[in-house]
Amino acid sequence: MNSDFKFSEVKLRKSLLRLKVYEKIYTSHFITTTRSISHRVFQYLHGIFLERGRGNMSAYARI
Repeated sequence: MNSDFKFSEVKLRKSLLRLKVYEKIYTSHFITTTRSISHRVFQYLHGIFLERGRGNMSAYARI
């Protein structure tokens, strides 16, 4: 499998902006009435996009 994956700087910047939008959307799912673990949102999204196969939050946190 060829892993030559290239993005232009413009595409990377657009992807980062989109990721920030997703982060805002998902933040509410990481807050309960007693505490917030919203700092894990980025780990979760990172894991979803980069983890091969099925994963879970514990696996995503290791990335």
